[in-house]
Amino acid sequence: ITTGTTCFAFTRGRGLHTYDLPKADIREKEGKHRVTWFTREQVDEMYRMGHKLATDENGYGVVANAILFAAYTGVRREELCKLRTKDINLEDGKVWIGGKPEVVTKTGDYRAVKIAKRIMPLCTQLVATNPPDVRVFGQHFEHHKIVGEAFLTRFEVIRNRVGIDKDYKFHTLRHSFATWLGETASPRDVMKAGGWKRFETVLRYCHASDDSLDKAMADW
Repeated sequence: ITTGTTCFAFTRGRGLHTYDLPKADIREKEGKHRVTWFTREQVDEMYRMGHKLATDENGYGVVANAILFAAYTGVRREELCKLRTKDINLEDGKVWIGGKPEVVTKTGDYRAVKIAKRIMPLCTQLVATNPPDVRVFGQHFEHHKIVGEAFLTRFEVIRNRVGIDKDYKFHTLRHSFATWLGETASPRDVMKAGGWKRFETVLRYCHASDDSLDKAMADW
């Protein structure tokens, strides 16, 4: 693709044609499962599978850690790849997303997300093994021209090995975070934790489960 676009741009610049290439969109296309989510068990399965496939150089271990981290923080993939070690504050038990010149969130501001117990060991490991300015998830893929494709290809391999439908995307982890949090927190709290600006968006991401309904009505 890169070679083709380079040649296309070169010939256009020499006046050989006047056509423009359509902008490439490597964002994940979500299918029929757009409004669903991963279970915690599925996330754990993908995490284990990623580390099973991992070697020192192939990046699967990084993606496995990213899967677990994203599910329990709700970070977007772009935010995840920019996250630096210094953004993980173990003392306060929070991950800071955005708010720095080199890390700008989609909505243009920053937020803090509480470090869940499930990912505290992972966060502790990341802080202990990486210098403060290192991109803890994105560094392995910096030599790729299209970071998203390299990252997502490995995610898809892990997901497929576990046997999860291909319509479940990496962004589904963000849906999962909202769903799990929405079982016990108010939509306004979910908005704050996930950095959403529109109430309607949160309602689309939050889904009532049978278990959450049972808990809510337990004392009726």
